[in-house]
Amino acid sequence: MDNNKRERFHILYERFIDIMTDPENFVKDAFIGKLKELCELLTIEKGVINFYINEEYERKNIGETFRDIDTKEGDTLLISRKHISNTGAVVTSALYVSSKKPKLDEEEIDKADLVLRSLISFISRNRLSTAIEDLGFHDEVGYKNTRAFTRFATNLALNNRLPEYTACRYNLKHFAYVNHKLGRANADIVMRNHTNIMSSTIGEDGIVSRLGGDNFVAIFKRDHLDKVLDILKGHDVYFQDGFEPMHLSSSAGIFDITENIIDNPSSYILDKLQFAIQLAMNGRYNSILFYDEKLRSIREKMITIDSLFDKAIANKEFCVYYQPKVDVSTGEIIGAEALCRWIKDNKVIPPDEFIPVFERSSNICKLDFYMLDAVCQDIRRWIDNNQKTVRISVNLSRRSIMNSSLSDDIIKIIDNYDIPRNMIEMELTETVNEYELKDLIHTVGGLNKAGIHVSVDDFGKGYSSLSLIKQLKWDVIKIDKCFLPDENEPTNSFNHQIYKTMVSLTAALGCECITEGIETQKQLSILKANSCNIAQGYYFDKPLPKDVFEEKLNGGGYPKEML
Repeated sequence: MDNNKRERFHILYERFIDIMTDPENFVKDAFIGKLKELCELLTIEKGVINFYINEEYERKNIGETFRDIDTKEGDTLLISRKHISNTGAVVTSALYVSSKKPKLDEEEIDKADLVLRSLISFISRNRLSTAIEDLGFHDEVGYKNTRAFTRFATNLALNNRLPEYTACRYNLKHFAYVNHKLGRANADIVMRNHTNIMSSTIGEDGIVSRLGGDNFVAIFKRDHLDKVLDILKGHDVYFQDGFEPMHLSSSAGIFDITENIIDNPSSYILDKLQFAIQLAMNGRYNSILFYDEKLRSIREKMITIDSLFDKAIANKEFCVYYQPKVDVSTGEIIGAEALCRWIKDNKVIPPDEFIPVFERSSNICKLDFYMLDAVCQDIRRWIDNNQKTVRISVNLSRRSIMNSSLSDDIIKIIDNYDIPRNMIEMELTETVNEYELKDLIHTVGGLNKAGIHVSVDDFGKGYSSLSLIKQLKWDVIKIDKCFLPDENEPTNSFNHQIYKTMVSLTAALGCECITEGIETQKQLSILKANSCNIAQGYYFDKPLPKDVFEEKLNGGGYPKEML
């Protein structure tokens, strides 16, 4: 580097530093202009700097790129650097020159490196201050979070604009399957692409925030609603060009905001959405529900029902009804399922009116244990009175399975009545996602060790059925009535073959096989023809009050003409 070039560099570099160190008078164009002069002097053709919040963001390429210098002739790497700050922020950088121009000498390379390090310091300092603020409004992988939603909703309220908007909370259906099929890394790309589709649909006058897992909340101008609904009902999402898309649909709660809520608007909105999406996800309603007057009425009724729970427990208003399990060859009652009925003011409240309500809170867990305790009392009494005693299955809710000490709690209740553990069968519904599966494995393992029978209810309808029977030791498999072929179908039909295969698989695993939901003699004949030996359903009896069941149990079961 000759003296003239050296002197010119020092003048430009000093002005460059002056601009960087005067934030109050900072002008970006002047800054870029001085940087270009330095690069021209040193024949730098291209400079690239990438900024990432942390190394995880770097691995996923979630960050910002600065490329203000690029003459399109930089084809040869001159310098590359990677800097990790004390806060964990990552800056990668590179300078390029042209292979068609003379090579830089060592001093010129040192000067280019000085400019690069100064630039890294400046960008790191400024971006980090912005990033620190951004971190409060993004989750650990870069999605806008609940705080961002709250800030957005609050700003709308302060400007009296909430009534122009609609809010939506949605859950991506069966996303565990996407994880299983593509692997977690590719599934993450699918989720991000889906979020990008939703964000671009609602535009800059709306926001999409992630609540956690595969759950999101969005707020957007009402005129975008139809397009948002189209996405929620089902949309093809690619994780990579040239690969088959994943068709993602959602369960969702939607709330048209009709008034401007100044006091904590985000909580007000999320409260409505939470109720709507819970109903949308429980299978009894549409998968996309608007929070409207009808839902408000349902909610008030559910609140009333929930408020009566503690008193109903104290007054023993919840009663055990028993639905017999019948040997299809003899008519003998060989077991029963314990089902809950709520008798209040001499009226029976149907379970579909109160069970979904209690499932929304820990009350369902209390009810599970209440039912188990009541069944153990009955078995103890049958034993003491030398009555016929059969194994009774007791249902466990999904929420109970999340209890890490569940198997120990069950054993404690059974042993408290000093009854044989094999007289109790805990009936579990198939899980719907991989997280519940982990809890299920833990619980079933504990019950297996204790010698308590375990059955899987509604086999074939839940999450990864074959995976379940591979990973867990079941004593009983209950086949849902939806797998029964129609009575008039030929025996070589596809549905017949599916049912036959399910029964055969159960036998091969050494499990008892029960088909539930039997309503006609023709259906019973299908069971017998396919070697399913145990039936449960209204054909024999609906769930019976305790005294009626005991009479039926001790009376020898059902006549052979029914078989």
